[in-house]
Amino acid sequence: MQITPAPQREVALYYPYYPATRRNFLPLALGLYKQGATDGVRRIEGPQRREVPFTATWAVKQLPSDLTVCRVVFVVPNREPLAYEVAFPNTEFIGYLVETMPGYNEQKPIELPQQFYRRILGYA
Repeated sequence: MQITPAPQREVALYYPYYPATRRNFLPLALGLYKQGATDGVRRIEGPQRREVPFTATWAVKQLPSDLTVCRVVFVVPNREPLAYEVAFPNTEFIGYLVETMPGYNEQKPIELPQQFYRRILGYA
């Protein structure tokens, strides 16, 4: 998946919400956010170490204080898809995307941070 970084004027709105160490990845994270969807995989820990593909979708909002409703559908082989939907403050959701960017590679599926999955599953 190719991501076009967000322009500096949009990135600047989010600077106050993140420490300087996380701001380097903010243009890419906002670029992904503006796409409104992503496909990825969730690596399951344990002896089998399976990867479960997912699709995440959300409506793009303009302000850091807006709420973003994210819907994630996991495609589990030989089962019905598992769907979860959670509302996040924009700054929190984009923070998860920022955490994703250091490992971003156009050739590999996206994997969101563990805290994101904990949040959508109701454990955080």
